[in-house]
Amino acid sequence: MYPDFCKIFDEEIYIVGGAVRDQLLGVEVFDVDIASAIHPHPFKVLCNKLGYKTFDTGIEHGTVTVLIDGKPYEHTTFREDISCDGRNASVSFSKTIEEDLSRRDFTINAIAMLNDKLIDPYDGQVDLQNRILKTVGIAKERFCEDYLRIIRAARFASRLHMDIDPDLLIAAKALAPQIREHVSVERISDEFKKAQAHGAEFLACLHSMGILDLLFPKRSESNSSSAWWQEVGRASKFDIETYFASLMRPLNDPEQVDKACREYKLSRLIIRFSTQLVSHLPYLMSEDFSLEKSYQLIKACGDNAQRLINYADNVMIHNSRPSSLDKTLTHLDKIIDSIKSPLVNGGDLHKLAIKPGPEFRTILDRAALLQIEGFDKEQILNKIT
Repeated sequence: MYPDFCKIFDEEIYIVGGAVRDQLLGVEVFDVDIASAIHPHPFKVLCNKLGYKTFDTGIEHGTVTVLIDGKPYEHTTFREDISCDGRNASVSFSKTIEEDLSRRDFTINAIAMLNDKLIDPYDGQVDLQNRILKTVGIAKERFCEDYLRIIRAARFASRLHMDIDPDLLIAAKALAPQIREHVSVERISDEFKKAQAHGAEFLACLHSMGILDLLFPKRSESNSSSAWWQEVGRASKFDIETYFASLMRPLNDPEQVDKACREYKLSRLIIRFSTQLVSHLPYLMSEDFSLEKSYQLIKACGDNAQRLINYADNVMIHNSRPSSLDKTLTHLDKIIDSIKSPLVNGGDLHKLAIKPGPEFRTILDRAALLQIEGFDKEQILNKIT
């Protein structure tokens, strides 16, 4: 894993953070972060002399990305914290890897590698072996530097199947109310995105740490509901829209869902599907089937129609299949065909001297339903005139 180009520099270049942790765990390493005492601008000059392209991905914080053989390496100059306010840290460059590791969040992330040598001043390897998550130093101090670390603790513990150190847990519960005041919603949303692959475990861990009710305070269902956690776990196997919609679904009200999604500054695609889900899922999970209602639902959801059906069919697991879902699935191909390739369209109505207006749309919908029932064009025209 140690990049050969690191050996070219006169200064010692270390691999740090998650890459070292994941290699020790035997997990596939995707991103490799590196660190050294070299300041950003001299580092860029050295890289350019060697023919490597660089990008200023966070140069104000000492971070420069260098592209080697098509693979990005994020280099950050050793740093130490000068002051922190729970959201942002004022840092200065330092001279040793030990100083740099001392400012990191958890012991498992405070391990560095130089060639084949590991620098592990906080016994992160021991904690990895024992599967226990600890902070570097005093937990309260680490969290007060950046309250997002409380949520990160839940993400790492759930992803790596680790127990949480009692001191960490006490500090997290005590300081959790500070999260919404000091941490931007974008950073919180990003933690949920990173936790998608283990969504159920993440929610359970957030609940055990007393955080979940703070992040989702207005749910109509209990945040301690393992049924909801498992639903999120099933949804997380699909796309990001399905995953976030499952997080929002227990709010049950489209307006509340829209408000919560916008509060967390989620994408328009997520907002749209999340509101559609809470609007239409109750019908699909009921026994009250109506061909017209299923048709209107599929038409209203547009590109999200298949995603909605998939959610009802694969995420909402029930002992018996609800009639509305089962019968909608039976007619689904014909419903979609009637929407995409209608036998009777507006041009046909114009030929019949039917003027555009509210009735125009009603007649077209009636024609679509007749098409779904199996009537041909001539039969449909006879029935609607």
